[in-house]
Amino acid sequence: MLRRLGFNVELPEAPMCCGMPFEVAGLMDREGLGRLAALSVELSSREGGLVTPCNGCYRALNMALGGRIPVLHVAELIWRSRDRLRELVGDALRGVKVAVHVGCHYAYAVKGAAREASEGADLLEDIASSMGAEVVDYEERRLCCGATAMKWSWVVEALSPVTRLKVESMVSS
Repeated sequence: MLRRLGFNVELPEAPMCCGMPFEVAGLMDREGLGRLAALSVELSSREGGLVTPCNGCYRALNMALGGRIPVLHVAELIWRSRDRLRELVGDALRGVKVAVHVGCHYAYAVKGAAREASEGADLLEDIASSMGAEVVDYEERRLCCGATAMKWSWVVEALSPVTRLKVESMVSS
């Protein structure tokens, strides 16, 4: 999709990890997270910047690098190109109701880094609207989805009600 939108995309030659799963599991401290994120960027960055589709990686890489190297979320690139996207796909989402969830690690974790939308409340809203979708608001929009912690079995039971509440709020809107 990024190539069709006119971006030059290069994939890293070496596998990389931002380290966040290790930090969340208590296997790595913030300093270790920073070292692993910096190494990942060193191995993968060709032009001095990095794009990630993952909110957790976005958070970890931005925190570790402190703005020294630009780290963008893929949604930012798509948002910047939403007019071109509409040219390519038209209003392919016309008649579709969309409830968006930006994600805590993108929206809140790196103060001042997340890009603000111009038309809707957030980037995903603008992207969906540009393709004709009807974006619905829902009461639990800003509620954490609990996804990061749900990877570990000992917290699933505690977080399931949070995730259920969010999904029920989406469906009822």
